[in-house]
Amino acid sequence: MNKKKKILGMTAAIAVIVGLLMVSIPAEEKEKTDNDCGCGCNKAPAQSEPLNFNKVLEKTVGWEQDVALLEKEIQEKREELLELYKKTKEGILWKEIEDLQFKIEDLERDYWYKKEILFEISIIRKYTKLQKDGALMIEKNFLPQIKDLDFEVGNALTKMEFIGKERIEKNLELYEILFGKDYEDIDWNNMGNAYVKIPGLSINKIEKMYWEIEDLDVNHWNYRKEYIELRTIQKIKEDIANGRTTLSGCYGFWCDPKTTPLHDGWNYRFSNFQKTKVWIGVYSTEQPSIYSKIGDLCYTYFTTSMQWYWTRANWEYSGCKSIQIKWIYLADVQADGMRHNLIWEGNKSINPHIGEWYTYGRYTTTNPKSYVYKIASFPDHHGCCGWIKCHWCNTHCGGCFACDPSGAQYFSWTNTKS
Repeated sequence: MNKKKKILGMTAAIAVIVGLLMVSIPAEEKEKTDNDCGCGCNKAPAQSEPLNFNKVLEKTVGWEQDVALLEKEIQEKREELLELYKKTKEGILWKEIEDLQFKIEDLERDYWYKKEILFEISIIRKYTKLQKDGALMIEKNFLPQIKDLDFEVGNALTKMEFIGKERIEKNLELYEILFGKDYEDIDWNNMGNAYVKIPGLSINKIEKMYWEIEDLDVNHWNYRKEYIELRTIQKIKEDIANGRTTLSGCYGFWCDPKTTPLHDGWNYRFSNFQKTKVWIGVYSTEQPSIYSKIGDLCYTYFTTSMQWYWTRANWEYSGCKSIQIKWIYLADVQADGMRHNLIWEGNKSINPHIGEWYTYGRYTTTNPKSYVYKIASFPDHHGCCGWIKCHWCNTHCGGCFACDPSGAQYFSWTNTKS
């Protein structure tokens, strides 16, 4: 065989191998290489001006007292809500429950914004020294040595997300007790005037479910604290790596207070969809688990083929036994005139008996059309980051994308529409 034929043969063989590895992808799903994915994509959060901490201290005066008062009021309202749930045994207008739920959400939005920022400040003060001009000098020697900080930040975020989704599931169990197995078909947007009466309601079951949700809230805050602390250390180290001696960048106190989140279980019209990123969580167990994550990956390439992401996860991680995929979009929401994220979530296992499944709605096209989608709402998720201006954004893979003024993640119960 001459040299030219040998080279051509090798080229053909390589082409065959590549063809076998790559999944056949429809024309509509060609890989995108642009970074137009909302709010800086994977650019490192940064600002040219050093942070003036004196302004932060002025802004947060009295917040400790505010948080204490809000916590007391929220607890009182939650106890009232539990009593309203119990009243469904005798009969009650759902609007009474709904109005109180919305009131609690409003209080919690202010409460968590201030509580998180105060906690973030406490972490910052551990590793910096305040200067007369308001700058915070980084104390390098005080920073902890964490073996794989990027992984730990991502892992803390993932654990927080698992608890958040567990809370969504627990709420659904509560609604099933109140409305039966057909609760998923209810139009929650128009439930206000519905009269709910469940003569056979188990008060003990309602109480047990309610306090389980309370426990999940506590767990969520614990994981969120872990995420905030690790991410704060990560941002301080980024400043050091960029040659800075004082703190800069986006922190919670530079982000505006979060807007009212979309309501869990409601239907909203989403339009003008924009692809941001696809996140892949990689796990060492046959189903994704809060304690078995071994890594994550992010792509700007959107395809409905879970196999495409499975192949790449296995290239990167030899211990991969399952993956979780989030196809993350931004879209306009007619109800509030804002731009929010909308996510479809899929899972794939090495176990053929488990195979592939979707957590909520099915992902069947990479270009969802304008439509009314039913959502699962996961509040208090995003971190404060950005490029030039600070926003509440998704921070997977050390990025800053799919920014949402409510700071929440929204998952679609509705299948994609093409």
